[in-house]
Amino acid sequence: MVVQSTPTPTPVAAVTPPHGQVTNSPIQADSAELEMNNAIEQVKKIVNQPVTKLPRQATMRVTEYKPGWFHQGTHKPDFDHVDVRSTQNTEFAKFEYVTSDLNHGVAFRGREVEFNPNTKYFYTDFTLPKKKLTEAEMIEINRLYRIIGECQRLMAH
Repeated sequence: MVVQSTPTPTPVAAVTPPHGQVTNSPIQADSAELEMNNAIEQVKKIVNQPVTKLPRQATMRVTEYKPGWFHQGTHKPDFDHVDVRSTQNTEFAKFEYVTSDLNHGVAFRGREVEFNPNTKYFYTDFTLPKKKLTEAEMIEINRLYRIIGECQRLMAH
């Protein structure tokens, strides 16, 4: 998939940050750090949304992941080029319910869970699964990533 390398995607109304914290207007060098930090916070809010916890019942067919939900390590995304839509992993959807050895007594609907190596950098709680993101949320993350990349370049100069 070809990804646009300039920060021109249009914002998505459903997940546009409140109070104009992150914009599509040109970033000024003196505000680059603030703009980058705002974009990072918005990415964290999107990728760390909770998945519905269900009390585990004996009648449920639950697939357990171990150890934990995620493999060790992470990488810093290529903020200027990555398209998180192309790296979304929804393997959990093949199971009705999933859990991990970190989540005793609860289960999660497999279709509501995802893993994405290009958003893992911003996961804040590795003991819980991550909510499957919508197309609009992934487009918003791509837009925010372009802002982060531009800010990093401005701050490096």
